Amino acid sequence: MKHTLVALTLSAVLASPAWSEYINNKQAWDNLSPATQYGYAMGAYDEMFKLFQDDSATLRKSKLRIDRCVYDAQLSSADLADLINTTYRNDISIWKLPPSVVLNMALFKYCG
Repeated sequence: MKHTLVALTLSAVLASPAWSEYINNKQAWDNLSPATQYGYAMGAYDEMFKLFQDDSATLRKSKLRIDRCVYDAQLSSADLADLINTTYRNDISIWKLPPSVVLNMALFKYCG
């Protein structure tokens, strides 16, 4: 019974439109629930600043600097989503960009 409930819950979540489409602009971002925005923002952050063996020294240094900044500021997933929302709100010219790109831009600006 417990496994059935877990399977049904995962099926419902993974079958929702937000999970079956690429979130590629502000309109798609705005259609997400706050909780889904938080999850998206944290997932995008985790993927963006993951260190890879073939990262250049410059890229590695940059990733570590941003990661340290986010850690020191104790930014939560809600804070990351808020950075995306604020950046979209402040610049209409980027509304066609995916929120992952907007987050990257926002973090580089926030962390200097």
